[in-house]
Amino acid sequence: MAEKTENRGKILLKWEVMEFEKYQRTFMWYFLMGGGALALFVYAIWTLNFLFAIIIVIIATIVIIHERRDPDRLLFKIMEDGIQLDETFIPFKEVKKFWLVYEPPEVKNLYFDLKRTFRPELSIPLINTNPVLVRRLLLRYLQEDLTKQDISADDQMGRILKV
Repeated sequence: MAEKTENRGKILLKWEVMEFEKYQRTFMWYFLMGGGALALFVYAIWTLNFLFAIIIVIIATIVIIHERRDPDRLLFKIMEDGIQLDETFIPFKEVKKFWLVYEPPEVKNLYFDLKRTFRPELSIPLINTNPVLVRRLLLRYLQEDLTKQDISADDQMGRILKV
């Protein structure tokens, strides 16, 4: 049942997650986002702020490229010595706490508070993984943050803007 990988201990639990959530966007979303980008671009040209205009064009290009791309499937593992998302391994000593937000069918997420300056929070969708089993496994190695009961601000903004 538990596999051994490199020097990171046994794999206690694993499941596949999508790299990002692909939202179904309506014509109105495209209209509002395109109109907003166009308005900002016109404002930047009108105020002779060409750097801002270039930044708007770059951001719009990134959004268009991102929209056309399908998310990759990533393998998430809980191991004896840490967690691993695809090829990125994070030892438990670099994780402060974890918490679960489980309100099916809309929200089923596992969060990690990392000891990092950049990207201090990691969000992992549980999909069909048993949250009780995940919690029981993680409590062996990490402290649970019972004060957090909502999805992160990043996830909330992503759901609102569908980006």
